[in-house]
Amino acid sequence: MICAYSVFTHMDHEDIYRYLRTARAVSAPSTILVASCLPMDLGAAREIFLASAAKPHDERWEAVRNVVTSRDLFDAVATLAGWTVSSWLRGDAPATVLSDGTPAALGQSVVILRSGDHSDQGDDPFDPSA
Repeated sequence: MICAYSVFTHMDHEDIYRYLRTARAVSAPSTILVASCLPMDLGAAREIFLASAAKPHDERWEAVRNVVTSRDLFDAVATLAGWTVSSWLRGDAPATVLSDGTPAALGQSVVILRSGDHSDQGDDPFDPSA
């Protein structure tokens, strides 16, 4: 199992691809990767995006980046890197219960990826001839 909590929220999509591709190359066929990210379907992610967009370019790049995505884009990047998307948990939906019985959301959405068989390494899953 590989866990990447609050990692992809600070990486450009090209770097997410490279990270996932490397993780895939060294993973066992039964590996599960659990990662959090900020998809645009979360109100908090849209607020983060708009706050970042309001900053001048240089100021934005001098600070820790907060990168938002969409489920479709993240799914496509993960698939290109050789992973199979298993499921998503919304960051704004109750996902756990606190010790006092209060439902709590995760904040960031969580995606669960599976490595599967490595025999397709290098294939383009978006190529209709494949």
